Amino acid sequence: MVCIRGDFLDHLSELQEVMGYSLGPQQKFRLKKFRPEQAAVVFSVIAETEKLDCDESFLEELTEQELAGADDGLISPVDIQILAWMIAGQAGHEERAFNRITFQKLGGVEGLLERLMNTISTNENPAGDLSQRKSLLIIQAQFQQAIGQREEAARLFLEAAALEERLADGFRQAGNAEDAAISLFSAASCYKSAGRMTEAVACAEAALSLTSANGFAEEIRRFRDECQKTPSPTGQRTLRGIVRNGAVYPFEPDVLAEGELVTITTA
Repeated sequence: MVCIRGDFLDHLSELQEVMGYSLGPQQKFRLKKFRPEQAAVVFSVIAETEKLDCDESFLEELTEQELAGADDGLISPVDIQILAWMIAGQAGHEERAFNRITFQKLGGVEGLLERLMNTISTNENPAGDLSQRKSLLIIQAQFQQAIGQREEAARLFLEAAALEERLADGFRQAGNAEDAAISLFSAASCYKSAGRMTEAVACAEAALSLTSANGFAEEIRRFRDECQKTPSPTGQRTLRGIVRNGAVYPFEPDVLAEGELVTITTA
């Protein structure tokens, strides 16, 4: 079994090559949000695996009152990953526990997320490759989203989407259409997270034009159809184009490598 984050999806082909096995369309599942009681069980399993102290009654309270989303009452796998990662990564034994005392010492959920951001800022390498920068941006965006800073999260998702499109450009120039499709699909996901449905649809269609994997193509179509049903912010019109020699031309997936892909939003 392979579990991989969406922003690392471009590495799945490398894993399959090492395994000598390609996953079929019926073997790929997108992890959905958890109900609070399910999330509490996940934390308990993590604690048992990592040999951490665990207060199950506290976990039930934490997942229901602090982690559950205000809109749907569900908990994102990303939130579980971030909190578990930060707890397990603490240096002292007393801080590596899922209980009330530990959470209070660490500043609660927001304190743990702040520690995550400090860790990212310390380890970030501005000169690092595009894939690393893109992954860090997505983590930062998810953090901002988790604490309710939606505008900042959208800005970071848009920046990550732009990097994904640059990665797709590089893959296409190298003749690797499938990895280009994966990066474009990831860009589409970032655009959707930022509320930019027109851009999400455009990237999804570009990804469709490049992939020959039937299962992946079907997943892209479902994503595209869902985005098409979701309107972009009222009063805005979004245009897609390629900038070449100072002029903007209509978006064409086949010429993505020939110019800079741009988005223009007007009132």
